[in-house]
Amino acid sequence: MNLAVTKWIFFPILSCLILDLKAAPTLFTLNNNGDVTKATVCKQEGVSNCTLVTMNFQALAPENSEIYVPDIGTLDFEYTDDYDGILHLNYHNENLTTAYITYYALQESIIGTFTLITGETRKLAKCGDACYVFYKVTEKKWTDDDGQLNTKKKKNEEIQKCRKINAEIKRNIEQCKTKLEDQQSLTSNICIQTHKLSTIKEELDDNEHYRSEAKIGKLEKEIVDVKAGNKELKKQLDTAIQHKEDKDKELRYARKETEIQENKFLELQKLHEKEKQQIHAKSQQVKDLDIILMSSNSDWSDCSEKCGEGSQKRYLKCEHDHGCENQTITASRPCKIRNCVKPSFNEDASFVIIKESRDVMLHGDGNITIGVFMVGGGGGGHYLGGGGSGLFKTEARVINLDNVFTIKVKIGEGGYYDESTQTGIAGKPTKITFPGYIPLIVEGGQPAKNDYNSGGSGWSGGGSSTGGDGGSNGSNGTSAKYYNYEGTYNLNGGTGSEEILPLIGSDLFLLSPGKGGICYHKRSVGGGGGGVLVNGKGPAQSHAGVGQGYGGGGRMTTKANNGLVIIWIM
Repeated sequence: MNLAVTKWIFFPILSCLILDLKAAPTLFTLNNNGDVTKATVCKQEGVSNCTLVTMNFQALAPENSEIYVPDIGTLDFEYTDDYDGILHLNYHNENLTTAYITYYALQESIIGTFTLITGETRKLAKCGDACYVFYKVTEKKWTDDDGQLNTKKKKNEEIQKCRKINAEIKRNIEQCKTKLEDQQSLTSNICIQTHKLSTIKEELDDNEHYRSEAKIGKLEKEIVDVKAGNKELKKQLDTAIQHKEDKDKELRYARKETEIQENKFLELQKLHEKEKQQIHAKSQQVKDLDIILMSSNSDWSDCSEKCGEGSQKRYLKCEHDHGCENQTITASRPCKIRNCVKPSFNEDASFVIIKESRDVMLHGDGNITIGVFMVGGGGGGHYLGGGGSGLFKTEARVINLDNVFTIKVKIGEGGYYDESTQTGIAGKPTKITFPGYIPLIVEGGQPAKNDYNSGGSGWSGGGSSTGGDGGSNGSNGTSAKYYNYEGTYNLNGGTGSEEILPLIGSDLFLLSPGKGGICYHKRSVGGGGGGVLVNGKGPAQSHAGVGQGYGGGGRMTTKANNGLVIIWIM
């Protein structure tokens, strides 16, 4: 809830802060009776419940910390980014629903993605000039990511705490308003009585030569009564002020008690740490004690480590003469089997970039953590559009090494245009197989299609025919219009996933988005979606219409780029 201070009201003795509670603005209203038959986006595969909406762009103004979205609910503003005229706004709510809204300043258009905790996705898209639709995407499936869900739950708990604090502030405001009204009433009564007293005095002065002894006595009695009333009102006002001071004193006392409890907690922590150190010291004394061994002692155990320095243990029995009353204790001693092998790939490298399918040898001992970045092959092109770029995945794995570990890598090949069937072929998935572990797989880009949705989908979408460049950095491919004697047709570029490349292994290599394939003139086929560059480089460009980088989408009969795998020791 947004609380804004609107004004201060001053009284002779007491002032109170009045707050204004503002309702969240609605981002758009649903037009259930609107005609969506001409909206191309509503005809896409996986789209349902497509409804025309009327936008309220003012809801995204910087001063609004909340927005209301129909069928979603109220969302709290989280943060914003601005890149070259593209504004990214992020929202969430207590139901763990997230919203990512992008505003393109040059096109004066908005797109939005709303994801519920169940994985259900709603989208806001432009369908023409001053035309927007709100629809449900049914192709997404929900997966439970424990780490992300726990993070969202923690955020939700923090939001709930803030809302409880806001509720307490609101109750204090209401109490302040009530006291203010009471004190305002008392002050008003004082003013009325004072005015009445002044009127009586003026009447005495104006009618001095007519008044009689009886009238003087009556007026003097009224003056006494007014003074008594004023005295009582002042007494009530003093009581109200004293009550406020008592409340402030209680608050100061509560804060002091909290500080005392925090200091006690710190003292207990210090005491606990001191006890731990004492226990550790006593344990060390027991290990260092010169013990007289008896025949019941056990043999030394195997070394605790397979390589490098470890320890051996055995059980000892202490004689009664040494003060331990026949107790059984554990003795230890250091041991070393062999030197450990430093974890590395072939030629002692700490990371490896793999562009072709092959086996990778990892040397080392014990448990190590490796990082993996992988890209699928780009989607094949078509005479009507460009293919989408391959998807990417990042993951960390803990592997138990015993000198040598073999990792099998299968690089996803780029798709192509099949002349025999006159269709585009999707990019192949990239796969990594670890012995004894679940394989990692990432899908390739989708091919261009022979219909109005001519651009293929992927990390970056392929461009449509008649003028559509491929998308880049997770964006959609460019759409265009086709004109003939029958009329005008909207040709749609492929859908991008809108995912941002991760900042990983920055001290070893740098990932960056490649440019989308270029469509040379309005009658040309669409360009392929841009792929991924490593240290600013990618595979050689076979055609400017093919998406730049690994996993870049294909263009017409030119094959799409293959995928990529990077593995490094963390």
